[in-house]
Amino acid sequence: MVSAMAGALVVMGVVLVVLGGELVTPELWALGLVILATVAAWGVVLMLPARRGSSGSFGPALQAMVMLRVALLEAPAILGLILAFLNNPVNLLVYALPATFSLAGILLFARPRVVLNRLSAVA
Repeated sequence: MVSAMAGALVVMGVVLVVLGGELVTPELWALGLVILATVAAWGVVLMLPARRGSSGSFGPALQAMVMLRVALLEAPAILGLILAFLNNPVNLLVYALPATFSLAGILLFARPRVVLNRLSAVA
């Protein structure tokens, strides 16, 4: 599931290229907004408390925590996608920057094995 969501970020980037996205310097407010969203998402994921399920099992807690982390880390890339289409011409850089950090964050912090290790350390 996590790899499918990460792959979707790559596919969205490819679609932007096919649609004629250009690597031009975006407006400062758009660049600042995606940088702020990326830093905030990484900060929330790193500070997110790990909690076990009420029954003591890791299953439901693991799935919920993985999906929450992926959603938080994907949010800046989705914001970048929206901002890419708001620029004229379609700006690939305003999507590629947060998408790169989203992919890195997903690989580092949202894989089920990483989350399971975090949950096990708390238990």
